[in-house]
Amino acid sequence: MSTVLRISEAANLGLHAMVYLAGVEEARMVPVSVIADALGVSRDHLGKVLQRLNRLGLATSHKGPGGGFALQTWQRETSLLEIVEAIDGPLGRTSCMLSTRACSNGSCLMGGLLDNLYQQVHDYLAEKKLSTLGATFRAAKDAK
Repeated sequence: MSTVLRISEAANLGLHAMVYLAGVEEARMVPVSVIADALGVSRDHLGKVLQRLNRLGLATSHKGPGGGFALQTWQRETSLLEIVEAIDGPLGRTSCMLSTRACSNGSCLMGGLLDNLYQQVHDYLAEKKLSTLGATFRAAKDAK
């Protein structure tokens, strides 16, 4: 059976790490180990994901002492959809819950539900910017 929404673990890591970076002071370098510890994830896997986002221009990195990853002003306007698609490719549209079209005459048991869900998820990810989510993350962290 097909899933309605497929986002890989790598894309999920990328989303969380980028929101984390958006919640810190602009251009402040954060080591992978700090981000990985905060998110409770593998440093190696996260490092590979962030390197990919860096190569694509969605994050900035510097090696050596004081190095790590950061977001510049223009990178803070990146949408969640851009991050997912940078890692996973275009967001997959699911039109059938089975791997084959089982409904006859082109009418689906689910009606237009799957298409509507896809569009809602796509639009949500496209409109959510790191700048907004980073500010929300920072405010929640400061409230603790």
